[in-house]
Amino acid sequence: MITLEQLDRDIAGWFAEVPAPRDPELVEDILLETRDMRQRPAWTFVPFLPRPMNRSLRARLAAALPARRLAILVVVAGLLALAVAAAIVGSQPSLPPPFGQAGNGLVAYEKGGDILVVDPATGQRRLLVGGPELDHFPRWSLDGERLAFIRGERHDEALVVVDAAGVVQSVSTSHLSGTDPDGIAWAPDGRTIAVVSDTGLQLFDTRTGLATRPPVPHLGLEVHWRPPDGRELLFVGGPAQQPRLVRYSLDDGTVAEVPGTAVDVADDESFGLRPVGWTPDGRRFAYHRVSPSGRDDVTVVVDVETGDEVVLDVGYGRLSNDGTRVVGVATDGLHEWLCVAPTAGGPCQPIAGSPELVDATGFASWQWAPDDSVIRSGGPDGRAVLLDPNGGEPQRPAWAAEGAESWQRRAH
Repeated sequence: MITLEQLDRDIAGWFAEVPAPRDPELVEDILLETRDMRQRPAWTFVPFLPRPMNRSLRARLAAALPARRLAILVVVAGLLALAVAAAIVGSQPSLPPPFGQAGNGLVAYEKGGDILVVDPATGQRRLLVGGPELDHFPRWSLDGERLAFIRGERHDEALVVVDAAGVVQSVSTSHLSGTDPDGIAWAPDGRTIAVVSDTGLQLFDTRTGLATRPPVPHLGLEVHWRPPDGRELLFVGGPAQQPRLVRYSLDDGTVAEVPGTAVDVADDESFGLRPVGWTPDGRRFAYHRVSPSGRDDVTVVVDVETGDEVVLDVGYGRLSNDGTRVVGVATDGLHEWLCVAPTAGGPCQPIAGSPELVDATGFASWQWAPDDSVIRSGGPDGRAVLLDPNGGEPQRPAWAAEGAESWQRRAH
């Protein structure tokens, strides 16, 4: 094996020897080859421009280099190639993981039928997608590189995908109607988007805009891709009078019920449960459940394989990105407020100022920042409020005055 110290000595020795060959016959051949040649004009001396050389002399020069030195040259060339490759890779922007915590990027929102983005760090905002069309419900991809949104009126909608600069990448070719704003879910690989609307569940190809309808017993509400690779979809399925959480495998098309999640509902009640989200390891899932009496709302964190569950005394929970906390509604029968509970179980700690500033019925408006440092919520007046899950006072930053619908994930 050639050590680095030995390699340094060999390279230095090679540079010292090769320019002045010690073979007298080789020197004589070089002089005979060049003595009748005229001096080249100065303008022809371009770096690395080869001079004419007969084949026999070229062969003897090659033979004059020891095999070991040729090996050193190969090693040096390989190291240079690796350095160039590393520089190219290092120049590419790093992407956040599709699940778990990430850095906070731009915030996208809709205003007047256009899509805008604002930088929370600077307050600078810019138009991303404008025009006469009605655009709404922006949703960043999990890697923060693209944005999907709904274009059109309620009964004539299309899914549009743009890059971070607002350049259109694809437009759906399948009809949508009455899209659920919580029902737009990017797959981890960014190739597929699940969309729930009045027309049912559709999976859109972000490259072609084509849609497929998976043969699954989807009853309604949003769907969730399972970490880490998104090869399963979880949603509310089963018979309408006894819905439960089910998992659909994209690999073999099988459907499996999540144990212990079935609930009985009356004809005049809603689904009785609502999916919330996966923990980043893909083992547990959180969902909101209404008791058979319809009076007690809880958030349940269940192991999807075993059915083991932790019941949190908080309704309409929203799971943090790291999967350790849930924000939801607590009540004493007369008043409602927001609180944060650990998914492992324990008391739900009230969030400061939430009874006065937060619309506790605005389930769809709650969103954890990608780094879980704050929770964005809609206030009674429609303005966004930033809540501190660790007990600090709420904030109403100027950058969120116009809206804050989807927070871009970035690498830390």
